[in-house]
Amino acid sequence: MLEVKNLCKTYKTKKGVETHAIDGVSIRFPETGLVFLLGKSGSGKSTLLNLCGGLDRADSGEIIIMGKSSRDFKASDFDSYRNTFVGFVFQEYNILNEFTVEDNIALALELQNKKRDKQQIAEILKSVDLEEFADRKPNTLSGGQKQRVAIARALVKQPRIILADEPTGALDSETGRQVLETLKKLSEDKLVIVVSHDVEFAERYADRIIELKDGKIISDRTRENQSAPFAPTVENAQTRIYSERESAMIRSRLPARHALRMGATSVILKPVRLVFTVLLSIIAFVIFGLFSTVEFYNEQSVTRQSILNSDIQFLNYQKGYSATVSTYRTENGKTSLYSTQESVLQTDLTYEEYSRLNDIYNGSIAVINTSWGISNLTISDKRFYQSEYRGFAFTEDSNAVTMLAGRMPENSGEAAISDYTFACMQFGILTDGSEEDEQEIELDGYDDYTKIPVQDVCGTSITIVGVYKAENIPESYAELKQSSDGHLYTADDNSSDWYKEYSNGFYSYLLVDKSFTEVYLNYSDNSQSSSGSPYSYFKRTEINIGLNYVGGDDNIETFSYVNTYDVTNRLDLLDLYDLTGQQKVKSLENNQIAVPVSTYGLLLYDYLPKAVSDKKAELEEIEQQEAQEESGEEGNEQYKSQQLYSEFYSTDENGMNMLNRLYAVYHYGGYYTHDDKMDQETAAAILAEVDAFMAKWDITAPQVVLNNATYYISQTAEIAAIFYSEPGNGCMYLGQNLYDIFYRYSGTTYTTYYETEYVSPSDACISGVFITRTQYEDALQNIVKASFNVNEDGSTVIIANSLAQEITGVNEIIYGLRYLSLGLWLGFTVFTILLMFNFISASITAKKKEIGILRAIGARSVDVFKIFLSESGIVTAVCLVLSVIICAVLCPVVSGAIISGTAISVSILVFTPVTFLFMLLVAVFTAVISTIIPVAVYSKKPPVDSIRAL
Repeated sequence: MLEVKNLCKTYKTKKGVETHAIDGVSIRFPETGLVFLLGKSGSGKSTLLNLCGGLDRADSGEIIIMGKSSRDFKASDFDSYRNTFVGFVFQEYNILNEFTVEDNIALALELQNKKRDKQQIAEILKSVDLEEFADRKPNTLSGGQKQRVAIARALVKQPRIILADEPTGALDSETGRQVLETLKKLSEDKLVIVVSHDVEFAERYADRIIELKDGKIISDRTRENQSAPFAPTVENAQTRIYSERESAMIRSRLPARHALRMGATSVILKPVRLVFTVLLSIIAFVIFGLFSTVEFYNEQSVTRQSILNSDIQFLNYQKGYSATVSTYRTENGKTSLYSTQESVLQTDLTYEEYSRLNDIYNGSIAVINTSWGISNLTISDKRFYQSEYRGFAFTEDSNAVTMLAGRMPENSGEAAISDYTFACMQFGILTDGSEEDEQEIELDGYDDYTKIPVQDVCGTSITIVGVYKAENIPESYAELKQSSDGHLYTADDNSSDWYKEYSNGFYSYLLVDKSFTEVYLNYSDNSQSSSGSPYSYFKRTEINIGLNYVGGDDNIETFSYVNTYDVTNRLDLLDLYDLTGQQKVKSLENNQIAVPVSTYGLLLYDYLPKAVSDKKAELEEIEQQEAQEESGEEGNEQYKSQQLYSEFYSTDENGMNMLNRLYAVYHYGGYYTHDDKMDQETAAAILAEVDAFMAKWDITAPQVVLNNATYYISQTAEIAAIFYSEPGNGCMYLGQNLYDIFYRYSGTTYTTYYETEYVSPSDACISGVFITRTQYEDALQNIVKASFNVNEDGSTVIIANSLAQEITGVNEIIYGLRYLSLGLWLGFTVFTILLMFNFISASITAKKKEIGILRAIGARSVDVFKIFLSESGIVTAVCLVLSVIICAVLCPVVSGAIISGTAISVSILVFTPVTFLFMLLVAVFTAVISTIIPVAVYSKKPPVDSIRAL
């Protein structure tokens, strides 16, 4: 059953001296019987016992166990060997003090994956005369009783081998005799190996005595029976063959309740270390918990929470579309891709889309964003107050807005203003009447809305019939309002932030009846709006070009978007027309330029009065000379000057002279008269008339000058063509030589392309929708989710409130901080692991006795791991619970402090379930890693190291 062959074991002292504890020992032990190992201290008897029990590893040789060689064993196989076949009895008893007698015995049984059998345990206790001690703790027992408990623990496993190391060493002679008699009785059907230095006991009880000296066997004697004398041992040469069933070993499994129990008792062994570890771990957990809100920053959650935490009463809901924005950089004539990014651009809604939204969010307010000046209002300080309507708004639900005075508009000639607009009228100078009888109007309460003059909007007279409650103005702008009221500029003036808020909030919209939209659509230039922005045809440059004419006072306009009229510039080209606005022009030569029709109209508007005046003076001089030569005879020539003036300033059926008509061209896209809008055909007719007039009277075209004050560049040019676009867009085509002249100084130009699959419906005209808080609050999660998703047609949702735009900026900052937070998270995680590692390592050192006992009775490394994982799990769980509570409290507090102490209005730190799960995972990871490492290091050491520490 048990055989050792050529076993050798050498120990080295700290000074490097080698000691041969076992030197080439070979023994074949019998199946049963009581075998004594005798010898003086240091003879090697305990070492041999440890090697036979798998508590230590031999340097060479092998152990044959049930026909299996130890050479094929792994460390866990030795554990299973002890768990299955071996029962240990030690000099110091080595039973677990925190367990009762019954629990100590049951533990050995349960390690074999057997159920706790109270009857079997009772019988075992009875066999060792301890049947009444099952519920007693070991510290209440005598030495002999403890030793019998150890024997009972060994017996309950029904082992084939019992190994006893000095079992009587701590006992008096009578108790020792009782223990040996018990072992003798057990040896009748088991192999019992006893290490002792008591020759008398050996001679009395042993069936075989093996004596060692200096690690070698010096004597091996056996007797046939108790009365026979000892004779040299003759070992049986036959080797027994064991079946698989007989030699099968049981892998231990420590029950979780025992592991938890032992782990819990271990926690409080070092109270000071425990408190220190818990406090530092909580700090570390809290810190990386806070940073995890950055690492796992969820834009949707933050957006939703920030809006809910705000006082936004009207959510600015707009439609957008996804586009790829590619920017090309041109430098020294070479063009290359500069950057590419995905972007979302705003687009208009159709009435059908608005109706669908209104069905979902009742009382939604449709808006058309087109700024319009407030009639008869002058404001000198525009940091907080504005003298314009942000646009037009209408709703199909009269309860969508709260009327502070008056009523809702009922037709296209009526409108209501907001309380903010009313405040603007109170702050500024509001007048009524013609220039001759103009008078200021004082507004006290909202009921004074009746004093507000009729408003001229989109060529229509609008009567103000009420005042409605607009968005609540954030408290952060209260100081700005006060400083504006007193015309005081402060160092921390946040007027630019207010303008963003004002532009995107429901503050200054003219609330109209739905029928007014027809008036607006008739007024607006649909053909121009559908052609797209001219900026998409030009390059944004780093240098501004001023345009003037020779003899002019100031620049007519400044251009920052320019291009050459060439298909190789990678941009689409607008149609060019000659200066009559009728014939198309296909190219531009050197020194030639093309400008918007509005710019050309403004140029002629400024140039012609001087040119006509100069021509009139020239004609008058000629007329005077001719009059003198003809001695006063009248002729047709003397009337040309009057004809010139008469023709230039004569009015048409609309009461407009040529100068007025040019001014209308300057405002191309607007109304030419109250009835007719300025379209391309009308503008071309006016330009053709002006061109004919200049040709008739031989008035030369203005010679233009392009200049840049920064680089002291001035270059004459010829306006050779015009293109039709909205006024004041700052776009111009240059001849190649002019382009080279100006942009060799600039160095680089940039061209931007927008690529998208989205196609805007032709009837889309509504800029967006304001959804009231009562409607959006419960549905905010879906709205926010929609704003982060793109539909199949490329469309998406834009939340356009300034807070949402601020969140977008914060998102970009957070993405940059993630790398920093990741490093800090890793650092504090390692710090926590090291803390727990140190704590568990100290616990392992403090629990060496218990570990040694468990390993001796068959527990594997994984069982030891369970104990200390339970310990670290308890400590980590306490830290986790406290940390989660602290983080949940700190997140809104810190976010609130950031909001109150900075310009940021976004709740950056939001404690979410994801944050909790992350902290939980880190806690589990910390507990496992901080346990598995020291346990793995300890497990590499043979169990005898713990036994020796007992």
